[in-house]
Amino acid sequence: MIISGLIGRPVTHSIGQLVYNRIFKDLKMDAIYMSFDIIKENLGIFCKYAAENMAGFNVTAPYKNDIIKYTNSVDSISLKTGSVNLVRVLDNRLYGYNSDYAGFIKTMDENNIELKNKRILISGTGGIARTVFNAIKDKNVNADVSFLSRSGRKPWIPENINVYNYNNVKDDYDILINCTPLGTYPDNSIAFPDNIIKKVTGIDVVYNPVRTRFLSIVESNGGRAVNGVDLFTGQGVETLKLIFNMDLDYNDFKLYVLKALSDINE
Repeated sequence: MIISGLIGRPVTHSIGQLVYNRIFKDLKMDAIYMSFDIIKENLGIFCKYAAENMAGFNVTAPYKNDIIKYTNSVDSISLKTGSVNLVRVLDNRLYGYNSDYAGFIKTMDENNIELKNKRILISGTGGIARTVFNAIKDKNVNADVSFLSRSGRKPWIPENINVYNYNNVKDDYDILINCTPLGTYPDNSIAFPDNIIKKVTGIDVVYNPVRTRFLSIVESNGGRAVNGVDLFTGQGVETLKLIFNMDLDYNDFKLYVLKALSDINE
């Protein structure tokens, strides 16, 4: 049996097991996808187990950076973003990839989101925030990007980029992007002060629930809401390709995601 899965803390919010195991069942694959709630001190032990027993695994918060030191090598995007969310096992060696990058680009393309010359505020300064920032920067769209952070400026943020806290953040943005776990079921909090959520494009990396409180406020103010389903789908297609050498159609994978979300919210 091919063993794959997800590591993080917590992992109870993830629909990965539902999505991947349903795909394996439908395609009659002898494979399983499991969730592993790992404390930081046990990352090394898990990686040793994975190298000997698994085909690969996904990585979620808070270990997208910590996992790098346990890999044998990582791809160029992981090096640039300092974030790995997918590990492939080959000949007992661990190879790290960042498929969130492709997932975010796919989100922009699927939803026809124009970034050129836009004023963008990213909430959060973790692994996914750094990935999103680099994806926007690499598009060369002359966007004015700032960060909203409770923990202050991180070393990887360029000095010419503004980092605000909740007391001094401006309120004149075109696009707000939530790159924090805030709003993930069952949490109902939001990553932005209410007064800046105006008629904007709101993008949430959270996919469970599909319509977070943040996105609900965006829509109630006449803005456009984009949830995390396309991000999850984009990186999921990459997971199947790299770990299982499978080319599952993007829209087919998305149907599995939406079915899983429907099942858990019945």
